[in-house]
Amino acid sequence: MMTETELFESDWFTSRPLEIQAVIRKWPGTRPWLLKTTNQIVTIYSYTEGTPITVTVDVLRLLNPCLLCLLFSRRVFGIDPNDLLALDSSVEAQAMVLLKKEEN
Repeated sequence: MMTETELFESDWFTSRPLEIQAVIRKWPGTRPWLLKTTNQIVTIYSYTEGTPITVTVDVLRLLNPCLLCLLFSRRVFGIDPNDLLALDSSVEAQAMVLLKKEEN
């Protein structure tokens, strides 16, 4: 997973429309988020460059082990970015450790 600095300096980011850049700056895909409508920890997979701007998120089973109904990870599209909340720093740190283990 790249850092926010790497993201904001990437050719991909600078080639996005300004409206999308603003959304990405507010909700970068470099960290996990809490989806307040379901109370699940998610990561941003992509941004939709339409109207309205939405995000596609991954609901990862490894980040939500206490949810018995979550038997597998899944991708959900059409999420309003305003439904994403920043995690407190200790929960975010734990989630990042799990994500790094998953990458390896």
